[in-house]
Amino acid sequence: MTEKMKALVAYAPYDYRYEDTDRSEAGSGEIILKILACGICAGDVKAFHGGIRIWGTSPENRYIEAPVIGGLAALKNLGRYVQMGVFAEEVKADWNIIGDGKELKVIGSHLSALTYASVIKGIQNGYIKTEGLISHQYALKDWKEAFEATQSDPDAVKIMLIP
Repeated sequence: MTEKMKALVAYAPYDYRYEDTDRSEAGSGEIILKILACGICAGDVKAFHGGIRIWGTSPENRYIEAPVIGGLAALKNLGRYVQMGVFAEEVKADWNIIGDGKELKVIGSHLSALTYASVIKGIQNGYIKTEGLISHQYALKDWKEAFEATQSDPDAVKIMLIP
C-alpha cells in the first residue's frame, strides 16, 4: 500500500484542494526532500487566479504599487534607482529629472531564476538580512486564509505555509 501525505493540489484556477495524496518514491539518482515550510509569492496567487494580472487591477487586490515618483524625488544627484516588480499599468517618470537634472542611474528588473544563486549567497554571507522577512505563518490546511492574507493584508511581507 502506498504511503499517503497531505498536500495542496491545484486542479484549475480557483480549484485548489488540501487532500491526501500518494507520497513520492525516489527513483534512481533521485532524493526526496522533506519540506519544512513554503513561502507564498505573488506568482502563486497569480496562478490561483488563472494567471491573470493581479497587480493593481482593482482596489480589492492591489498590493504592489510602483513607488517610482517618490523614489526618484528622494534620490540625490548621481544616485541609483532600482525598481523590482511587475505592474498592471505603465510606470511614467520625468526623464528630464533623471537625465538632465539629477543624472540618475535607473535599473529595472523582475526576479528571475538567474538571480537565485546570488541571493542565496548574499543570505549565507550575511549581506542580505532576513530578520523580520516572514510576517505570517499558517498551517498548510489553512491555505485559503494564507492566500487571502497574501493578497489583502497590508502588513504581509512574506507568508509561510507549514506542513
